Amino acid sequence: MSCNEPVMDIENTRRQALTIDGIDPRADEYASILRESLKNDFRQFVDFFADPRRLKAMAQLLQAYFAAPQGWVLNVGCGPFATEFFVQSLHRHSVVSFDYTRAFAPIYSALRARGHLANTSFFIGNVLSTEFAPETFDLIIMHDLLYEPMLDLSLLFRKYDRFLRPGGFFFLTVLDMRTRWLWKLLGREKPCKRYEIPAVLAEIRACGYQVLDCVPWSLQARGRLNQVFKQLLWRGFGLANEHAILARKAPA
Repeated sequence: MSCNEPVMDIENTRRQALTIDGIDPRADEYASILRESLKNDFRQFVDFFADPRRLKAMAQLLQAYFAAPQGWVLNVGCGPFATEFFVQSLHRHSVVSFDYTRAFAPIYSALRARGHLANTSFFIGNVLSTEFAPETFDLIIMHDLLYEPMLDLSLLFRKYDRFLRPGGFFFLTVLDMRTRWLWKLLGREKPCKRYEIPAVLAEIRACGYQVLDCVPWSLQARGRLNQVFKQLLWRGFGLANEHAILARKAPA
């Protein structure tokens, strides 16, 4: 299966679900809370964090496949809680979020004070050392995490697989090795970890998972030229700088 090849037996259901964005529209309120709560260098990322378009692929995939009426979700390296705030399908679940960056803690308090994230608990933790009881969660999210050079997909996937229930879902985003040269040419490449997408999908399957979908991430980028460039890159050459993958663990 190629990265953008659909799973045929559930394609009709997926297409119907993808017609709805599933994104909370209160971006201005979220951005205001970030500006009040973030300190120092993190303030320059407010517009990036508060752009809900970058979470559209996640919202669509979870709407299409993660239909549990209520469950437990783990957000690994949660950042400033944009996922918990914007992705509406997560609002009915109990979410456990953690990050090693202490600067995000005031954001959690501010969001809670305004009536948000009532379904979410948060703590400071390291992704490599944090542990949970086996088979605790119905969905595990690793968004904007695996680009860190010190983190390895194989290690983390196997570690957190222990905490996912049989039949549960694993969502992750990874940077594509094929676009590194282009990002270098554009002067936008950073020291991030990149992966061969077919190898990632093969490894996930080897761990006993069904890859439900693999889609380009954040095609609706900020800035008209940036958006046109990413759309042309994907539609013309089948390339995206980052991909979102949703996989399901084999049932018991």
